[in-house]
Amino acid sequence: MLSDDYEWFLTLAEVEHPSDAAALLGIPQPTLSRRLAGLERRVGTRLFDRGGRSLRLNDRGRAMVPVLEDVVRSLIRGESDLGRLLDPETGRVRFGFMPSLGPWLAPRILRSFLSAHPRADVEISQATAEALISDLTKGELDVVLSAPEVMPAHVGDLEIVTVHRQSLAVVVPDGHRLAARESVDFADVAFEPFVAAPSGSTTRNILDRLAQSAGVAPRIVLESDSLATHAGLASTGVGIAVLPDDDPSLHVPGTVFLPLRTVEKREISIVWRPASLEVPIVASFIEEAMKEYGGVE
Repeated sequence: MLSDDYEWFLTLAEVEHPSDAAALLGIPQPTLSRRLAGLERRVGTRLFDRGGRSLRLNDRGRAMVPVLEDVVRSLIRGESDLGRLLDPETGRVRFGFMPSLGPWLAPRILRSFLSAHPRADVEISQATAEALISDLTKGELDVVLSAPEVMPAHVGDLEIVTVHRQSLAVVVPDGHRLAARESVDFADVAFEPFVAAPSGSTTRNILDRLAQSAGVAPRIVLESDSLATHAGLASTGVGIAVLPDDDPSLHVPGTVFLPLRTVEKREISIVWRPASLEVPIVASFIEEAMKEYGGVE
């Protein structure tokens, strides 16, 4: 361990006899002598006065003792923290996900993982897909649950596995002219007012593609980053929305979810850096997530 690189000096400073210190340290005396000579060359002065086979710590050496004691204590703490992080059961996983996945998909992954690793330390954060990928590439997150469609063009060396594809629905208020339908085509609602996410987000991209296929430009009356807000606004009749059909948190009172007849899906992926697999607990997290959902072809 790194702390051993300095422990020998503190032992020698206490014993002041090379052969005795070497025996305590379990190393050959010539090795200890070479370490001392190397350290004295680096600091540019002798740290011990020589007298026969014994050494006597001088003023410069005494000045080094508290400094190296602090260094050793810090290294021991660092080694302990590193060991905890690398522990396959108590290590840390930094898991990020989009806010729209917080009410349902992310908790299911966390439940599966923590059931198998109850002593693990999990830190969670929520952000846009772009921010999540940025934090992942900078090493500030270990694993991300995101929509691959809105990832930055240059994401570097990342592993991306699609774990879920969500069918879509048109969300209308109770009493809407189409509320009794079992399903709809986008052409049925193409000229309605919509509440939607800002341009560039996954659900907005899907809405824009659906509208383009129908030969119209969607009439957006309100924008929000929150899919739950879209559902709430749709319940009031302010505008209708195109949302994932299988997210239970979006099925708010006063709404009717009409399955949308389309090949469009909202994809959700787990993303990580290959180097993250070197941390056992992170590798276990990814394994549990794959076990929970499996890859989607």
